Amino acid sequence: MSSYWLLAIRSCCYLIYLGCQLRDEGLCAPHVANTTFVFSQQKLGKRTALCREIAREVAGLSPYERRILDMIKTGGSSADKRVYKFAKRRLGSHKRAIAKREDIKAVNSKMRAKQAGA
Repeated sequence: MSSYWLLAIRSCCYLIYLGCQLRDEGLCAPHVANTTFVFSQQKLGKRTALCREIAREVAGLSPYERRILDMIKTGGSSADKRVYKFAKRRLGSHKRAIAKREDIKAVNSKMRAKQAGA
């Protein structure tokens, strides 16, 4: 086999993403598609927010989220740091861990406000 075919077969086995260009998959497909990706954080839509709220009401918290909530309730001076470290281990990234921590804090404050009102 010539080196061209070996290179073509090797490059067709996976998706190549460089800059803003996407290479096609397939046998000997060096065609470059002019596809651009926008990696920006978008604003949360009303419909999505409503769906998530309903799902949270129906399903409740997952076990690890309940554990985070318990950490927040028991508190202490280093509760935020412990919650962050636990969430980061479970979720895998800094941003996700911080977002989850804030989300569970909001759930906790809603629960406290509901208990105070009732």
